[in-house]
Amino acid sequence: EAGSIYIRENDELTFNVFQNDRLTYDEIYEKFNELKNIHIPMNQPEKYLAVESLVTKKIIIIDDVYQTTTHGFMGVAKFDKIFDYRTRSIITAPLIHPLTNEGLGVVQIINKVDDGEYSVFDDKDKYILSMACSFIALSVSKAKQDMEKLKDINKNLEKRVAFEVEKNENKSAIIYNQSKMASMGE
Repeated sequence: EAGSIYIRENDELTFNVFQNDRLTYDEIYEKFNELKNIHIPMNQPEKYLAVESLVTKKIIIIDDVYQTTTHGFMGVAKFDKIFDYRTRSIITAPLIHPLTNEGLGVVQIINKVDDGEYSVFDDKDKYILSMACSFIALSVSKAKQDMEKLKDINKNLEKRVAFEVEKNENKSAIIYNQSKMASMGE
């Protein structure tokens, strides 16, 4: 019914993308700005399901978030309140780069619906989600690499622009001085 992706940035997970079949695109867009400021600290894996999944590199299934005592689910309760929603079950899977084994983030899928009825996630869901997460992890890794390249290109461009501006300022000063001398000579 819904899902979200959190990306690891330094010592926290940051909210990046979400989808929810019960909400309109306008509702999602309207609330996205509130949700994009969600930052989950990595230093408390026992408190946050997403962090535990990333730290342990395991897929975790919670059948009913309001019945379990393993996590506080304060973020879920806040989300449910904002959207007048009812989260039932969650499957959380880490985004682990398949080659480097680097933990990049987490995917959370909320409320499995079969034929209009809510059901719990199972081993088949784990298998499918783990395959999807491998592809997502590769995409996230590539996007991060591309961003680093763009930052490097931007820094080099800034240096080059500064150098060219300084060179042009020097040329302008020389032309100004030559013009001044010519005027004095006349």
